[in-house]
Amino acid sequence: MKAYGNGSTATCVQNLCSLTSGEVYGDRVRGISTKLTDRKGITGDLVECIQWLIREYEPRADTDSITVRPSGGLDGDFTVDVLAKKRGG
Repeated sequence: MKAYGNGSTATCVQNLCSLTSGEVYGDRVRGISTKLTDRKGITGDLVECIQWLIREYEPRADTDSITVRPSGGLDGDFTVDVLAKKRGG
């Protein structure tokens, strides 16, 4: 998490996508499964997991589109681009 500005929708989405499941005490399902991040290549399962995280834990955001692409680093490294809009606005 960042030192400040954690209340904004965009920052909350970024924080959710940075978590791995099992990392949050008392909420072991919050985060991206390591089974998905350890695979070679990017699968639709990863995109579905990110969509579920945002729907479940960030009700202020609607996902318009999610793009997952390799980051150019090691195998298994990826970058997630999430376009989100505030609900009702």
